[in-house]
Amino acid sequence: MSAEIEAVVSDVLAMLGLPGASIVTLSRLAMDEHARRVSLALAAAESMTGLTREELTEWIASTPEVVPLAVRVLQAAGQSGNDRTLAILGECLGRCHDRPTNRPREELIVMAIEGLTEEHLTVLAACATGRKPTAEIAADLSGTIDATVVAMALMNMLSRGLFDNPFGGYGGGEYWGLSSLGAAVVDAAKAAYPTPVHD
Repeated sequence: MSAEIEAVVSDVLAMLGLPGASIVTLSRLAMDEHARRVSLALAAAESMTGLTREELTEWIASTPEVVPLAVRVLQAAGQSGNDRTLAILGECLGRCHDRPTNRPREELIVMAIEGLTEEHLTVLAACATGRKPTAEIAADLSGTIDATVVAMALMNMLSRGLFDNPFGGYGGGEYWGLSSLGAAVVDAAKAAYPTPVHD
């Protein structure tokens, strides 16, 4: 935002009785953070494809079937502050460069992970070894993530289709097992960010 525009915006906000300088500063910070997030996602796509930013842009522009995925990745990147999620988003776009037939799968992964936090990904990784009851997952992650946050993350990811129906364990309780989409997200997370989150 140019200095002239900032001055006009500040003056208008001051006339309205609003603290213009702080709103302009917050807007600038938000725009900078959005640009950082998008840049990280695109850097992951560049790394996956071996293309430069300009070559990546040209490929997207010349491949109309990839444009909706690119738009979805950029939109999701703006909503996701987690660097691991940003890397997964970028790699979803990058995988379509060499394997364009994977686009529908990559779009589903992008929709499923948009906005996931580090806690979500940690809980998801903890469930990758097989069906587990909520209490066991919470115990495995105790000292890392609060049990209430674990339960909320599980329910959130269930609504995204990352888990099969968790109900029906013997004696009641919920047993959580990854759906095929959840397994695809775990695989994408391992490929994009190989450092383990949870042992």
